[in-house]
Amino acid sequence: MEKVRRFLNHNIFIFSVRQGLLLTIPFLIMGSFSLIIMNFPVKIWQAFLASGAGSLLDMFLMGIYQATFGSLGFIFALMISYAYGEEQTVYDNTPVFFPAVSLCSFIAFCYPSGGLSIWGPEWSFTAICITLVSCWLLTMIYRWVAGHQRLYTMGVAYNFNASMQSLVPAVVTVAVCGVSGLILYLLFEDANIMNFGSYLFLQLFEHLGNGMFSILLYILISHVLWFFGIHGTNTLEAVSRRLFESEVAVNQGMIAQGLVPDRIFSKTFLDTFVFMGGSGCAVCLVLALFLAARKKNNRRLAKLSLPAVVFNTNELVLFGFPIIFSADMILPFILTPIVLSVISGMAIYFSLVPAVSNSVEWTVPALFSGYLATGSVRGSLLQLFNLAVGTLIYIPFVRHSEAIQEKEFLSKIKNLENTMKEEEQSVWVRDFYWRTYENRQTAKLLSSDLQYALMKGELQLYYQPQMYRDRTLYGCEALLRWDYMGHTFIYPPLVIALATQGGFVDELGLSIVSMACRDMKMAEQETGHPIPFSVNILPLQLEDPGFAGKVVDILREMHVEGRYLTIELTEQVALNPGANLEHQLEELKKAGIRISMDDFGMGHGSLNYLNSADYDEVKIDGSLIKRLPGHAQTCELIGNIMNMSRILKVSTVAECVETEEQVKVLDGLGCRIYQGYHYSRPLPLPAFIEYVKMLPEPGGK
Repeated sequence: MEKVRRFLNHNIFIFSVRQGLLLTIPFLIMGSFSLIIMNFPVKIWQAFLASGAGSLLDMFLMGIYQATFGSLGFIFALMISYAYGEEQTVYDNTPVFFPAVSLCSFIAFCYPSGGLSIWGPEWSFTAICITLVSCWLLTMIYRWVAGHQRLYTMGVAYNFNASMQSLVPAVVTVAVCGVSGLILYLLFEDANIMNFGSYLFLQLFEHLGNGMFSILLYILISHVLWFFGIHGTNTLEAVSRRLFESEVAVNQGMIAQGLVPDRIFSKTFLDTFVFMGGSGCAVCLVLALFLAARKKNNRRLAKLSLPAVVFNTNELVLFGFPIIFSADMILPFILTPIVLSVISGMAIYFSLVPAVSNSVEWTVPALFSGYLATGSVRGSLLQLFNLAVGTLIYIPFVRHSEAIQEKEFLSKIKNLENTMKEEEQSVWVRDFYWRTYENRQTAKLLSSDLQYALMKGELQLYYQPQMYRDRTLYGCEALLRWDYMGHTFIYPPLVIALATQGGFVDELGLSIVSMACRDMKMAEQETGHPIPFSVNILPLQLEDPGFAGKVVDILREMHVEGRYLTIELTEQVALNPGANLEHQLEELKKAGIRISMDDFGMGHGSLNYLNSADYDEVKIDGSLIKRLPGHAQTCELIGNIMNMSRILKVSTVAECVETEEQVKVLDGLGCRIYQGYHYSRPLPLPAFIEYVKMLPEPGGK
C-alpha cells in the first residue's frame, strides 16, 4: 500500500489530474445547483418555471448548466493541462501553451464526430485521456527541440521567440492527435469511436441485460473511474440510458394494467437508494466525518459539504477529504454502493419495499426521493436504513485515513523544512525554488494556511529571556511560533519564506511587532515593571518607506515606550544599507527604539559595520558560541568582537548559551549578557511571566 501511495503522490500525470479537477469544483457546483433549482420537486415552483415569467429564469439556469456541466470536457481539458503546464520543468517560458495545445488536440482528435457534444460530460473520459497524452507528447517534443535554436531571433519580442520555440511541438502534437482520431474513424467507420470511453463501455454491457450482475458491474466501473478523477456516472451515461432508463416506464405500464411492478433495477433506483449524496453514497461519508473525524479540517469539510450532498452533489467531499486517488479510501468508496445495491435489491425483491415506479431527478434529497420513487414511506425507511449501513462502513476507514493523512502531510512538511535548511541562505529570495512539484504544492498550501492563521490571530510569540551574569533580566527576544492545526510547530525560517513568497511578509512583520508590544504590556502589568524586548525584522520589510512610521504608530497605540523595543537586523542589511535603510533606521532611533545586529560574526559582516551610530547592540552568532569552550580561535574572535564593542559602546549578547562552562569563558572575554537554554528555552507568555516573577529585581549587571 505504501508503494501505491508513493506512486499516486509522485506521478506528475496523476498530480495534474488531481490538481486540475480541484480547479473544476466551482463549475461543478454551479452546474449542480442550477439543475437543483430547475428540478426542485415542488409543484408550485415547477409551475412558475413553466409560466411566462419563470421561463426567463429557467432559460438563465439552463444557460448556467450548459456553460458548466454541459462543458465538462472543455473544463477538464483546460484545467488539467493548466496544472500540468505549471509543474513541468521542460519549458517554463509560457505554460499557457499546454492548455491551448491540449484543447486543440482534443478538437482535432474528435473532429470526425462533429458537433458541440464533445464538450459534454459524456466525453469527459476522452477529454482527460487526450489531455494527458497531448501534455506528454508536447513535453517530449519540447525536450527534443530544446537544443535547437534555429528559430530564435535576438532583439524581437519575448513572446515571439516563445511562440517560435513552441511552433514545432504544438504542430506535431495537434497533428498526431488529429491523425489518430481520423485513423480510428476510418478503421471502425463509426464517429462514436472517438468517445472511446462511452463506446467501449457500451460494448461491454451490450449483452449483459439489466440484472444484479450488470448493476454491480456498473457501480464498480463508475466508481473506479471516479477514483481516478473521471466522472464515472457521466462517462457511463449512455450505458445507464440503454440498460436502466426505461425500467421505470415498464413498471408504470404494469401498474396501469393492474399488475405488480417487478423491474427492480433502474436509473432512479440507483439515484434513490444507492447514490445518496452522489456516487459512493457521499452523504454516508459526510455523516461518518461528523461522527468519527478527529481533525478539525475534516469536520469543517463535513459542514461545508453537507448542503451539497443533501442534494446529491458530491464533489466537495470527494476532492476535499479526499477520495480521488486515495488508496486508503477506494475500498469503502466502492464497497458502500455495492452493499446498498444488494440490500435495496433484496428489499424490493422480497416486497419489503415497492419497486420504483416514478422517475425522480437525482437532485431530490434522500428520504423525499425514496417516497416519491416508490409512492410509499417504506422507500424512505429503506433509505434511512441504507444511510446507517453506509455510515458504519465508512467510519473505520475515515479514522484510518485521517491517521495516514496526518502522517503523509507531516512528512511533506518535514521535506519542505529539510529543503529550507539545506539552502538556508535562500530564505529571503522571493521565488525560492522548492525543487519538486510536491514541495511546491505543499508550500502553496502552507502559505495560504499561514495567511489565514495570521488573519485569524492564530500565530503565537514565545519569549526567550536574556540574562546578566548575576541572573537578573536584561530583556527577552520574541520568537514566532506557528502551531499548525495542533500537529506540529512549523520551522520559523520556513514560516518567513512562506510569507515572503505569499506577498504578506510586511503584514506578518508588523503583526509580530504588535503582538510583542501587547504581550509585553501585559507582562509589565503582571510583574510590576517594564521588560525590554526585541523582535526580528526582515530585510524586505525595510524596503517599505513607511515601515518606521508604522512601528511608531504601533508603539503609540499599545502605550509602549520606544526605549523598551529593540529591532534586530541581520548582517545582510548592513551589507547594502542604501539611502532608504538609513532613513528608516534614523526614524526608529528618533522614537527611542534600539537597533541590534543579529547573527554577527559568521556571515558577510565585518567589525567595521559596527562603526555606525545606528547600532546599539550586537548578538554574537550562536554557531560561534557552540564552539566554546575548547576552540582557541573562536575565543580570540569573540574577544576581538568584545573589544570593538567596548570601543564603540554597544551592548553584546551571546546567543545559544547552553552550559555553565560557556558562560565562564564568555565572562572571561568580557561578555555579560547571555541568551540560551542554559537559562531558559523560549516560553509562551504565561510561562515567561512566571519565570520573570521568580528572578531578582532587574537592574544589576
